[in-house]
Amino acid sequence: MPFRVTIVGNDGSKRSIRISIACALIAMIAGVTAIWAANDASWPDASTLVTVAFSDQIAPLAVAIDPGFDLGGGQEHYDGVYYYAIALDPFALGPAHDLIDMAGYRYGRPMHGWLASMLSFGNHSLIPEAFFCLSLIGLALGAFAASRLCVHFGRTPWGGLVIAMSPGVLFAATVSTTETMGAALAICLVLAWVRRWPTWSIALIAILLSLYREQLVLVIIGLLLFEVIDRIRSRTWPGRDEIRRAGALLAGPAALAAWLLYAHAQFGTWPRPDDPGNLSLPPMGWIESFRVAYGSQNTGNLVDHQIGSTAPPYLIALAVLLLAALWAARRVRSPLDTILILQVILMASLGWRTLVFPHEMYRIPSLAILAALAVLLLPRGSGISRESSSPDPVSR
Repeated sequence: MPFRVTIVGNDGSKRSIRISIACALIAMIAGVTAIWAANDASWPDASTLVTVAFSDQIAPLAVAIDPGFDLGGGQEHYDGVYYYAIALDPFALGPAHDLIDMAGYRYGRPMHGWLASMLSFGNHSLIPEAFFCLSLIGLALGAFAASRLCVHFGRTPWGGLVIAMSPGVLFAATVSTTETMGAALAICLVLAWVRRWPTWSIALIAILLSLYREQLVLVIIGLLLFEVIDRIRSRTWPGRDEIRRAGALLAGPAALAAWLLYAHAQFGTWPRPDDPGNLSLPPMGWIESFRVAYGSQNTGNLVDHQIGSTAPPYLIALAVLLLAALWAARRVRSPLDTILILQVILMASLGWRTLVFPHEMYRIPSLAILAALAVLLLPRGSGISRESSSPDPVSR
């Protein structure tokens, strides 16, 4: 008999689904409120959230497309500008890709820009509004999927509120970056896998996920790794259906590989960050982060002092959360465990540039934090039934 973990809950009642919808609405409201609060309690133009600074090379093009485009000061430049360039120039055949730094690296995660380009229906002046819609869709979809995943594991559907409680995901909504939709797609893929959705839906989500951000491929690897461990334990070979499902997952990395080959042909380089301090050998990046934080406290600048004094306790709390979840996942009883283990390895490999500054240390670990909470709070020994698993009613 194959190693089996059983489904604890399959609550498809109208009340359960209404709660999942409520979680989605609350997450959207939280995102809108975060955007409003981050802009001096006033409603900003959607272009504000793209964070194009007046000093960016792409700024004149943005203003030419939309004379009302809200350009920020030199310090307001952030990653939204890169996805904006991709939305304007999806396949790096136009002028926009020449107006951003490290374009070969930025184009390694194109899906956010592609979706914004599609949502704008060819009207480039509407791309900022498309990013805003993607953020809200990501919050709603992530909360709804997390709620249904909690139901699958026998917990309250109100668990979907974890999305509205995630500072990193909410921050991403205020700057039009990938974490809202990226987290949503990751949760949807796990839900599709454990609920045994049709293979075409698994393949579609896997492709979207892989092209959203290359690190999200770890979710796919985590699912496949659990299947391998499960089969080794049970000493059984996968059946035809399992092979098809694994092939559907691999469609994501295959699509990413094909795109990276294209991007390499366009830019003559593989997508990798050139800035020092983004990645490091574990745990050297964390050790260096404490040194940088301590040095920031002694610069005499109030902002640097605040960053330097608050980063260490946050990082210690994050480390405790991840290590506690890692201990809980040590027996690998569900796909959540393998996903969490890979996320912890990734977090241990981050450098000081990613760990010290608030705009990164809240945003980048957001998926790892969600995975850790799932491992700690969902029942142990719950997951996929090998014998039967009827689809979630909302996926029919």
